[in-house]
This record gives sequence, C-alpha cells and structure tokens, in this order.
Amino acid sequence: MLDYIFVIFFMGFPGVQILVLVSSIFLAIKRNKLHKRVYGLFFPIIITMCNIWLVSIDRTELFDDALRFSFFLISFCLPMLISSTLYHSIRLYYLYKSIKWRVFPVSLCYLFGLIFHYLNTMHWEELFRGQKFMFNILLISTVIVSYLPCQYLYTLQRRKNNP
Repeated sequence: MLDYIFVIFFMGFPGVQILVLVSSIFLAIKRNKLHKRVYGLFFPIIITMCNIWLVSIDRTELFDDALRFSFFLISFCLPMLISSTLYHSIRLYYLYKSIKWRVFPVSLCYLFGLIFHYLNTMHWEELFRGQKFMFNILLISTVIVSYLPCQYLYTLQRRKNNP
C-alpha cells in the first residue's frame, strides 16, 4: 500500500498538498458564507490519515520502507500537519472573535497533536524491536488530543444556541 501512496505523492508533489489545502480553504469560506460553524475537523482527519499510513507500512523490508517513510513524512505529512495547524488557528481566531481566549487552548491541542505525531514517528523504529506498547500509547493519545478541540467547539456552540 505504501508503494502506491509513495508513487501518488511523489508524482503529485507539491500539487496534492496544495490541492487539499486550497479545497479545504474553499470549503471553509463557503461554509462561512452560509454562517455555519467549522469545528476544526481538517487537522484531525489529516493526522488520522498520517497515523493510518504509519501503521500500514510493511515492516518486512526495513531499508526500503524506512526511506519511503522518511520521504513521505518529510514531503507530505509534516507540511500538511503544520499547514492545517496554522490554518485552523487563523480560521478559529477570526471565526470566534468574541471568545478569542478560547481559541488558544484549541490551538494548543492541535500543537500537542502535532508533537505526539512526531513522537510517534520517532518510535516507529521500536516496532521492529517488538516494543509496540509505547507506539500504541502515542497513537491513542494523538487521536484523543487531535479530536478534543472538535468536541470542545461543538459543545461550546450547542451551549451558545441552547441556553
């Protein structure tokens, strides 16, 4: 599976990243014109995709997969995660102007999700040594931390609409 992903993103570099980012900005602007709130799902979806690709790597060919994974991480995962973190921070800052102080913890959660994903990729080699516990803990914490802001913004909006 990683071979196909590697070929797709190698041929589409940097077009795929730009296409995903522009389409998400277009959808966010369109939803903003409809006065609907965006709950920050772009970052968790991207980080979940990166973690799924991290888990689905064939671990039989260590050297080839390590090179492919490093290229995939540097060329796709990290730029997409950093751009989605910045995008959500800026978007939420302008969307929730009246409660700017609540945007800071949301941005901080996105930053922690990015750090957990980076730590998870650092522990990727430990899977070859059979130490899967730390990898699973970091994977679960990445998912929890990345989806917390969405739940927080959804609850905040529900409370605001239903006093």
